[in-house]
Amino acid sequence: MYKIVLLIDYLCPGGAQRQLCMLAVLLKRRGLQVEILTYYPADFYSEMLATENINSTYIRAKSKVGRVLKLRREIRQRQPDVIVSFLHTPNLIAELAGFPLKHFKVVASERNTDFGKLDSAKRIRYFFHLLGDAVVTNAHAQRDYLSCNASYLSTKVQVITNCVDLDYFNPSGRVEPKDCVKILSIGRYHPQKN
Repeated sequence: MYKIVLLIDYLCPGGAQRQLCMLAVLLKRRGLQVEILTYYPADFYSEMLATENINSTYIRAKSKVGRVLKLRREIRQRQPDVIVSFLHTPNLIAELAGFPLKHFKVVASERNTDFGKLDSAKRIRYFFHLLGDAVVTNAHAQRDYLSCNASYLSTKVQVITNCVDLDYFNPSGRVEPKDCVKILSIGRYHPQKN
């Protein structure tokens, strides 16, 4: 059976965390073996994952370096076919887990839109994406930013926009007059969010 490990910092009630859990559910429903690894304790999505029989494992470590080494060991022991990581530090950990002899594919997911000047932190982050097999952005704007500022990644970058669980977020059935359109959008208005 095809085995996928999903890596993220922790399962707090955030957007990246929701998207990762929804990805886990969709992959599991396709018949794939899925496990989530985290390195901070939080289980906001435990009920959702338990309903789908998806295991989430919190890997405890005492230091940042110890965390990287322990997660690398845990990932390699699981022998996944693919590791999908969300957010900057989990991306770096996943990319380093495969170095130097990689026996699995690494998909790093960029979950925000970078903006402004290309600084050294971004340069380093993008450089480590070379160790992976694909970089997924959830916005065309981030793909464009990467194309302009890290063109060496252009063959690896793909856009997969965020999904919405339409079984959970569905209309209430309330009927409104035909000439009345109400739209509600909740989000953070910030350049990072495009």
